[in-house]
Amino acid sequence: MLARSLMPVVSSLTLPTWLGEILISLGVAARTITVFAAAVAFGILVAIKFGEGNPWIGAAAAVGVLLFVVLPVRLWWLGSRGR
Repeated sequence: MLARSLMPVVSSLTLPTWLGEILISLGVAARTITVFAAAVAFGILVAIKFGEGNPWIGAAAAVGVLLFVVLPVRLWWLGSRGR
């Protein structure tokens, strides 16, 4: 996880614990928002290109990216780091 990878960096700084936890939380939130923004942008492009502006096709494409690309990659990443 991000918290485990950033904890040595945050703990080596002379920061209060609460500030380190806030920085880690902001990092997780930024990564989450970036992934969802990329999925939504892909859904919009699919809706424009293939769906003739149909929002349901764009939503299905965005959910498909999240379920079939982002989730397996994230699970694989967690599994490979745990070994």
